[in-house]
Amino acid sequence: MRGVVLPCTLTFLLAAALAPALAPASAQQADPAIRLQGVAPQTRDSLNTLLATARRLDDAGRKKEAATAYEKLVELAPHDPAVQELYGWMALELDRHDRALVAFRKASEIAPERGGAWQGAALALSALARHEESIRAWLSAARVAPTDVSIWSQLATEAIAAGHARDAVAFWERAIAIEPGYFDARVAERKRWEKSVRDVGMQAPAPLPEPMPRVVTVRAASGEGEPEATGSGFFVDSTGGLLTNAHVVRACSSVRVRGEGGLSGVASVVAVDTASDLALLRLANSVSPAVTFREGIALRPGDDVLVVGYPLSGILAHGAHVSAGTVNALAGMYDDANLLQMSAPVQPGNSGGPLLDDHGRVAGVVVTKLNARVVAEATGDIPQNVNFAIKEGVVRRFLDAQGVRYARAAQGALLSKADVGERGRASSALVECWR
Repeated sequence: MRGVVLPCTLTFLLAAALAPALAPASAQQADPAIRLQGVAPQTRDSLNTLLATARRLDDAGRKKEAATAYEKLVELAPHDPAVQELYGWMALELDRHDRALVAFRKASEIAPERGGAWQGAALALSALARHEESIRAWLSAARVAPTDVSIWSQLATEAIAAGHARDAVAFWERAIAIEPGYFDARVAERKRWEKSVRDVGMQAPAPLPEPMPRVVTVRAASGEGEPEATGSGFFVDSTGGLLTNAHVVRACSSVRVRGEGGLSGVASVVAVDTASDLALLRLANSVSPAVTFREGIALRPGDDVLVVGYPLSGILAHGAHVSAGTVNALAGMYDDANLLQMSAPVQPGNSGGPLLDDHGRVAGVVVTKLNARVVAEATGDIPQNVNFAIKEGVVRRFLDAQGVRYARAAQGALLSKADVGERGRASSALVECWR
């Protein structure tokens, strides 16, 4: 039963239509972010169906099949930068670095204002050990988003790999100039910066590059449009660190965060771990309370848990939603020890949200749900509320690697579900991916 685990990201629900074998024809609508440039109108319906199939295969973990579908899309719509970029990220995930580089470069040639294309090219070049060229690509990404500190961090890392310690210090100094508290929650990276300063001395901040010319897109009168995808996240420290799933922010040109009390802003992507499907974002000037992580007695099957998140954003009620359930098993599909199974209902858009115990502490991060339709077709039975979360131990190892100072607490007073939900809502946020 391969391919039945699907990330919960809301990829613009009606836009990410399913292929005929997976959904009714009424769902087959064009993705507004993929305009299929240079394609005759009469062929767009079939291409959008192919695009939907590729995305569904991608979400289902059938990466090689998805890559084949994306390759076909690139053949049929070679002048669409979003198609090229989507294939590039898929190729990168499959370690097909040469192919990824070709796709990202094509996307950046067509639409140089797409920061994700430059970042993808830089990552591909780094994987190919072409660090000098990777630096150039990151500098192009900085022209698109000059205040994104994660780009300057990547530039410093590549400069070290290329043997340019002075440039690395200058890139880090630029990150500090943009965000004075940049190293407060990045202990490991701060140590690398300090070592480089000892080796080559303090350097002036790298100059801000000339902004990349942007293509002005005329939007419909109804507003600025809709995000490509949405998910959930939650604050993990006092400096605006926000945790979500890696697949929520993949290939985003911009990540926007909205939360309780009017919270709103553009977040920078600090770190991504695709293997564990975790991403750390940072939102400047956030005053939202951070969560507390569970410590002490391990979770057991039968323990009560709550999920907090933003399912079906734009369709269901505004604001964070709370759902309750129990821990069903301490492993995921195929005995995946990094996951636990729970019965709390989740919907598209819950990905990245916190799983809380009955003391209000984080016990995991919501990541996937079982696709009931696919399982029903395979077995003749419809599963109910079979959902998964990344275990808190995996999450804490990721945060430790990033030097995040998060709160931990042993077992305390039991809280009502409403009180746990209230705490979770205060610390959670909607994460929007814009491309």
